[in-house]
Amino acid sequence: MKIVFPKNIFTSILLAAMPEQLKSSVTFKDAPIISQEIEKNNADLALMPSLDLIKHPDLLVSSKIALSFDGSLSNTYLYFMPNQNKFTDIYLNGDISSNEIILSKILFNEKYGSDVQIHLDTNKLEKIDKNYLLAGDINLINNRYTNGMSFADEISEMMFLPYVNYVAVSKNREALESFNKALKGMDAIIEDNIGSYLDTSNLTEESRDYIEGSLNSVYYEMTNSEVDGLKELIQMPYFHGIWDDMVDLKLV
Repeated sequence: MKIVFPKNIFTSILLAAMPEQLKSSVTFKDAPIISQEIEKNNADLALMPSLDLIKHPDLLVSSKIALSFDGSLSNTYLYFMPNQNKFTDIYLNGDISSNEIILSKILFNEKYGSDVQIHLDTNKLEKIDKNYLLAGDINLINNRYTNGMSFADEISEMMFLPYVNYVAVSKNREALESFNKALKGMDAIIEDNIGSYLDTSNLTEESRDYIEGSLNSVYYEMTNSEVDGLKELIQMPYFHGIWDDMVDLKLV
């Protein structure tokens, strides 16, 4: 079985916790192209940005495994310039996917009453000199996240439910059922072994301590709360006039 993950510290932790027979099946790709890997049959299963489901509604979605957040620990952080009365522009950098593009517009409209202009910034980020939304391990460079605001926390607070950032998807029901079974009890496994998993990372001691101490707001398994959060999340683009169609989840 060929499996594709986005590359970040949280998926690296998941890979470390997976059964040995599955680890060699995993390759890492940039988040924006993961849905294409599934659609082109280059992968049997993938951990895909959740809002890619609005463009790929026929994909089967795991009801057991995802990557979700509901606290200060996040894969994505907001960075604001000081002394602003109104937000008009936000620059996106890092492993940016449909989630960051769509949800940033919704969040700024809902929370700040601002119709922000989204700018995709593909340059190497030297310093934070604008309002930024950064996705992925770019937040860990020089402990950058300590000056940011958890995007996951903001989205979770807006819904009063966990923010399901990535979902496990496949075209093949048997592949997804096998994946669900193989990763059963993943939250407990990761919690019990997080120290050893982080030993192999290149994190600073501060980042390592922060991730280990905040891991209780990261979820690799889907419960009813995460399923409800995902259902609400994929309806938001429709209710905000960003997408024309409602999406029904095909949970397995």
